[in-house]
Amino acid sequence: MANSEESVLTEPVQTLTRLDGLVPVSWEDIDKPYRWLADRGYGWQFGEQGMLQSILDSLGLDSGKVFEGGAGDGVHLPLMAQSLVLEGWRSMLVEPDTAAMANLRSRMHMLGVKDAVYVDQVICAPENVMEGGVTVDALFEREHFYPDVMILDINSYEYYVLRGMEHRPKVIVVEHHDLSDMTNPSDLPSIDECGKRAQTSFLIQAPWTKTKELMESKGYTAVAKTRINGIYVRNELAPMIAEGRKARKWKKIENPKCVVVLSQPRICFADHAIRIANLCKDLGCEVVHGAGAFWDRDMSLSTELAISKHAPDFLIYSDYDSVFTTDDVKKMLDAINNDPEMGAIGAVQMSRHNDKPLVFDNNTDYSKPVTPVRFQHFGLTIIRRQVFEEVPQPWFWSLPTLDGSWSAPNRSDADITFWRLLHEHQIKVCQYNEVVIGHMILSVKWPSDRGKGVQLQPIEMYNNYGKPANAVFVPKLFEPKPE
Repeated sequence: MANSEESVLTEPVQTLTRLDGLVPVSWEDIDKPYRWLADRGYGWQFGEQGMLQSILDSLGLDSGKVFEGGAGDGVHLPLMAQSLVLEGWRSMLVEPDTAAMANLRSRMHMLGVKDAVYVDQVICAPENVMEGGVTVDALFEREHFYPDVMILDINSYEYYVLRGMEHRPKVIVVEHHDLSDMTNPSDLPSIDECGKRAQTSFLIQAPWTKTKELMESKGYTAVAKTRINGIYVRNELAPMIAEGRKARKWKKIENPKCVVVLSQPRICFADHAIRIANLCKDLGCEVVHGAGAFWDRDMSLSTELAISKHAPDFLIYSDYDSVFTTDDVKKMLDAINNDPEMGAIGAVQMSRHNDKPLVFDNNTDYSKPVTPVRFQHFGLTIIRRQVFEEVPQPWFWSLPTLDGSWSAPNRSDADITFWRLLHEHQIKVCQYNEVVIGHMILSVKWPSDRGKGVQLQPIEMYNNYGKPANAVFVPKLFEPKPE
């Protein structure tokens, strides 16, 4: 089992891609229906990749054309569009620096990208403020390439390019003046100022407010913002983003096929093994068992084998120190099978390290039988097979804190990273509040100076705090009581 119960209680503060220099960015000027995207941030540069992917999922855009102006060399400055390019999107990549362009071409070739359109000319405003410049509209017409997604990072000229552009991509990611600059300008810089640096050393660019105003005047809605980028969608598409979750309608399966996936040490609790045996007999399911020292590796390999060998509808996971009944599993299986949007469901289980449930948030309502949650555990959990088809590998991997240490709670253990991946892919995860399972613990039995003269202390408490202060032998507590 994964030893990460402490980190279940508090969401790690880092993002899946470790981002140095991240500063808080207020989303108050983003309309409320779109603020859910703030939780979808991961990847280059300050979470824009994750937000963009969530937007495309909501729009149902699995493929299309993507344009990136200021593509860089693909290594020191990775493409923001790289994940889309590798997923088969046709791309137009613009980079006027010839050395960077050569590296970019080499990088894309190494990654297997063969049909990208490469442009090494400068793109600029219709005013042709830079010698030899061409407009983006001219590029689109020349190449017969009309992008669905446009990404602009062109050394401060983004505002002027967009102001003169006539084509209307569905989604535009555009850089603005760095919001971490406390002297962030409120006025639009002149053409002559673009590309230069302010006294604070930040590159002078159009401020967020001016860029947002421009995009709104051109029929776009601001749906996301980061420290240096804004993401905009055409007004007519904005309602699809406001729904906030990729629509899934998984069909109810009659007599669903299940497989039990276990990661266990070589020596484990017989009580759990007996319950697994009873479960398999009652449900008629197989077991795929991984036994090794590395939980993340063994869980991944066992999950892969379970899917390839048995093609199950649902995968059932259980830690080797859990206590449950077949009825518990049946109730959870019915719940997930009857919810066309649910990807995973877990039971209520107490932590071994404190007196709280593993999944508990003071601000969450647990009064209904089923509650959507951000995290689960693997004490007793059921996951649809399609989840593993949608979420790319690695599924289970650990991340240290931003400073490289493994101190809790700001690390992300392998199981927690899995739940964060599901959240970022907008997969609904729930807790069945009416299914409560047990958590076996190793306890020390002591005498006590009160009650029946006996007390149990979890071994973790003994290791942390030593022998209980009231572990005292009081003979009279053991004397026969009068009738």
